[in-house]
Parts: sequence; C-alpha cells; structure tokens
Amino acid sequence: MRSEVWASENVGYRFFIDGDGDFSYCKTTDGGATWAAAVQIGANATDLAFDVWFDQWTPGNAGTLIHCVWFGSDADDIFYANINTANDAISTPVVVEAEASAVAGDENFCSITRAIGGNLYVAWECDASAERGFARSTNGGAAWAARTNPQEAITDK
Repeated sequence: MRSEVWASENVGYRFFIDGDGDFSYCKTTDGGATWAAAVQIGANATDLAFDVWFDQWTPGNAGTLIHCVWFGSDADDIFYANINTANDAISTPVVVEAEASAVAGDENFCSITRAIGGNLYVAWECDASAERGFARSTNGGAAWAARTNPQEAITDK
C-alpha cells in the first residue's frame, strides 16, 4: 500500500490507520520537519487496509486530488473519498462495493489508480474467501460499477 504523497518539495501527506482503527492522515508543510495533528478521512472504526493515488502520478495529469480507498471490519464495505491538496477538503465517502465481511490478514488488500483517460479503478480482497472485486468510476468517484475481476485466484494481488 502507498502511504505518502508529496504535493511539492515541502507539502506532504502521510496516511495510516491510527490506534483507534480510523483511516487518517497527517500533513507537513515544512518538508517533514513537523507534522500537523491527524485528520480522520472516514467515519468508520476498525479500518484494516487502505491505498492512495495522487493525480500527478498519472502521466499528463496536473490535478490536485489524492484518491483514497479503504475498508474495515465494522461496515465491511469498500469506501472511496478524495482529498484536494489545494485546500485539504475531503469529499464525502462513497461506497464502492458493499461486502458481507472484512477481516485483517496478509492476503487482504485494496488498491486504487487513476488511468490516463481519467477513470478511477479499485481492486480489493477483503476477506479470506470470495469477497474480492474490481470496479471503475467514470465520474471522478461519485459512482462505481463492477468490472470483470482481473484476479485469477484468491490472494492474487
């Protein structure tokens, strides 16, 4: 999982699951010498896995959004939200996929990317059985639709 985004030489974001199980981030504006207090991204406790993607990691994209995906064992769903590095506004979390269960484990993950064409893609496996998937958003993360899952087998990351 990716856990740091640097919007500039001095402005960085570090993502983590805090001691209360909340998916959160801290921000620095002085190249990492100091970090601001943690900011919670989603309202779900007991988060288990996350990933982030910065617009500028996509070739030709000069955008300012950090795209976030995560899941936890309380809501058991895959969530998406973004953070605008221009003003640190966090979008309202959206359910990418409603799942029945989510557990901690080495084989469980979620991953997000933004394609050159602008679509967002999320892949996940949130428990040790068949709850895994792949989804695409064509409208900046507001809505998601299932796609053919590229994973060949359980734990195929």
